[in-house]
Amino acid sequence: MESTDIILEARGASCSRAANAGPLAAVRDVSLSLRTGSFTLLAGDGQGDAGLLLRLLGLLEVPDAGDVFFHGIGTMTLTEEDRAELRNQRYGFVFAEPFLLPSFTVVENVAMPLFKISNVDAEEARKRTETMLAFTGMESFGNSPVIALSHAQQQRVSLARALVNRPEILVVENMDAGLAGEELLSFFELVRRANGTFGTTTLFTAKEPAALKFTGRVVELSGGAIVRDRRSAVETGGAPA
Repeated sequence: MESTDIILEARGASCSRAANAGPLAAVRDVSLSLRTGSFTLLAGDGQGDAGLLLRLLGLLEVPDAGDVFFHGIGTMTLTEEDRAELRNQRYGFVFAEPFLLPSFTVVENVAMPLFKISNVDAEEARKRTETMLAFTGMESFGNSPVIALSHAQQQRVSLARALVNRPEILVVENMDAGLAGEELLSFFELVRRANGTFGTTTLFTAKEPAALKFTGRVVELSGGAIVRDRRSAVETGGAPA
């Protein structure tokens, strides 16, 4: 079962952003709390709205009104440097595009946050990197350049990189982007398993209805406002039922 601790909370958060190709994305007076270890899908008739809320909770956007609280501390007044530090130290991100460094190997991509952010020693970096590559099933590709991998494999490397710094919160944007069939279901299962194995609080968006099978909570938006907040039979931890 989930902890009763609230790790992340939006209070009266409102925001609107113009999309590159599509309608205006908006979040309107949203109040939402996430418990430690929860696994939550943000969904709705406008994926742009769900995506914007994801970015607000991920501290990638600053609300126009209201605030987002991390462990009870408001983030609205933080400097951009402090917000970046908080994201780097306490969050892990998997974006719709993997954003891996194409000229580097799988191992180098996964280990990079450990040297650039955490400053861990080489032996600790090796152990953590090996653990995450084994967890994501990419251990046999460690010395491969990421440019040689399929999109599905690159997403697994991106997940390993997001988890290697032991984040409290894992944010996954458009989990089903570029994936279909067995590759998609396998990736859903892997992210779900990460939630139970590493105790992350996981927040994601997805268009694929199959995502509901793996989700402990679904927060649905319409017109930028929450219209439904429900839990499925799946609770946090382990593989889906």
